[in-house]
Amino acid sequence: MVRLPPGQYKKGEVTTTIRSGEVRIRMHRYGDEKKEKGWEDLEHILPGQKITMITEIENLGENCLIRYQMTAEAKK
Repeated sequence: MVRLPPGQYKKGEVTTTIRSGEVRIRMHRYGDEKKEKGWEDLEHILPGQKITMITEIENLGENCLIRYQMTAEAKK
């Protein structure tokens, strides 16, 4: 390690190689808690209406950590 006086910088270069395996996922969406009925998109939703949508993520590739976030948008 070389210490430089304050205000002086030394130019350097770093190369990082990242390799990942095969990540494949499948999302299952159900419209009921028993997971018997598939999810169907709703055309009309009323304020305060409870919507049951069970979502499961299935990993089809190598072991990995999967984080997901679901968001909803409404048309005005």
